[in-house]
Amino acid sequence: MNLESLHNVYFLGIGGIGMSALAKYFHALGKNVAGYDLNPSAITDELQNSGIKIHFTEELNQIPPDFHDKAHTLIIRTPAVPSEHKEWVYFVQNDFQIKKRAEVLGMLFNVKRGIAIAGTHGKTSVSSMSAFILHNSRIRCSAFLGGIVKNISSNLIIDEKSPWMVAEADEYDRSFLYLNPEIALITWVDADHLDIYSSIDDIRKTFEKFLLQVNEGGTIILKAGIDLKFDHNKVSSYTYSLDSSIADFYAKNIHIENGCYRFDIKTPGADIKGITLKYRGLTNIENAVAAAAVAYVAGIEHPVIASSLSEFLGVQRRFDVQFEDDK
Repeated sequence: MNLESLHNVYFLGIGGIGMSALAKYFHALGKNVAGYDLNPSAITDELQNSGIKIHFTEELNQIPPDFHDKAHTLIIRTPAVPSEHKEWVYFVQNDFQIKKRAEVLGMLFNVKRGIAIAGTHGKTSVSSMSAFILHNSRIRCSAFLGGIVKNISSNLIIDEKSPWMVAEADEYDRSFLYLNPEIALITWVDADHLDIYSSIDDIRKTFEKFLLQVNEGGTIILKAGIDLKFDHNKVSSYTYSLDSSIADFYAKNIHIENGCYRFDIKTPGADIKGITLKYRGLTNIENAVAAAAVAYVAGIEHPVIASSLSEFLGVQRRFDVQFEDDK
């Protein structure tokens, strides 16, 4: 399927964080975009304000007329939409082109120099930090993220001139198996989504399968201590950690100044020095180390990594400060 030849892109579940990023992307390309979601939200408000048509009732007459032209319409669905949904049934019965969100993301991602951030937790923060560093660098990037980055007020970065793309690689529904990255990082592997996976062993084996999809000549970065085995001798591999000298990348000289963390990052080469992290929590120092590892492998200069991490304001709904008092 040639995405460039499409006229209409219709989203079932358009208000999801991953779906909305794709909707914004196709809208920015000049496609005719519309969709359904169960409830209004800040995300659907933003999409509607940009000119995207959205409705919230499960009725076929709410689908805009142009989107009944199946020859020129792609339907993108999220697994959250039930199989008995009226619109889903209509599109299936009438042989529309239908693809999962993850499949479409893979089609966009796999033609780029892809950076995939995976893991059962931490991937939104790490992918957002990584994308922000690349966005500020000479190489730039596009990015599909799982949260709203405060610095850019969006979950999407578009830079068609850059060959690089950062994506949050979601293990739910084994979605990340559609991706073939040049750089893959895994933050954590534990028992999650047990409605999809039969056991922790099943989860580990699926992550190992994902690692085998890294392109030849690419790089794998793992949090130190993750128990994954992979036989992929045509890639480089590194580890990262918060403060462990057994890892290739780790934080050092951690202290607090004016309510912010100050630290350096040890790399296989010279240290990245003088980082001031406004994004609170020790776990976010470790996330910053992970993002620095990604940027280091992508060839970003140390001062850009340090300044970008120091400027990073965080992701909405993660470690948000609700109230501060000097008393």
